[in-house]
Amino acid sequence: MLHCQSVSWSVENRQILDQVSFDLKKGEPLLILGPSGSGKTTLLSLLAGLISPSAGSVRYNDQDLSAMSRSDLDQFRGQEMGFVFQTLHLIGFLTVRQNLLLAVSLPEKDIPETKIDQTLKRLGLLELSDQKAGKLSTGEAQRLAVARAVVGSPGWIFCDEPTSALDDANAEAMINLLKNEADLCGASLIIVTHDKRVRNAFEGRACLELEKREARA
Repeated sequence: MLHCQSVSWSVENRQILDQVSFDLKKGEPLLILGPSGSGKTTLLSLLAGLISPSAGSVRYNDQDLSAMSRSDLDQFRGQEMGFVFQTLHLIGFLTVRQNLLLAVSLPEKDIPETKIDQTLKRLGLLELSDQKAGKLSTGEAQRLAVARAVVGSPGWIFCDEPTSALDDANAEAMINLLKNEADLCGASLIIVTHDKRVRNAFEGRACLELEKREARA
């Protein structure tokens, strides 16, 4: 269970987030919606422990992220979280397989080669295992980013605007891919988006709508 309790975050004279609260069961999806500047990506970073709240707390079951040491937080994030961002952050000079091996080596996950092969095969990348990531097509690179996020079977998958640069066909493919992979992991899919196509695909599921806050004089 993810508990976000009265979370606030401010920078200089602007309150970006103010008293955001919600609970999310593991395995349930959540869309975080709102206009540019409303704090969507900031909230995602807070939920992932990449930054700390100015007030309030983010807890996974009984673990408060702000109370964890940096090394423990890094380990928790590596074990429990996967990430898919608009900018994919693949390492272009490494092969497809090496990108996945690096993703599981940093949190020291004991992932067998067969699991990596299964993930690559499921996402249509097995035959490209030895291809440099920098040589992949846009669609192949997107699938590799998803593979990297899910190969360690995380409980929580964070996505920041994963479809904003995609046409309708590729956006639909990405949405379906994320849904299917999250279901296989039993993970919660937490998506920051302003894309109506994503919202339509998750109609009837939990949404958190943020409003843009004005800077204080």
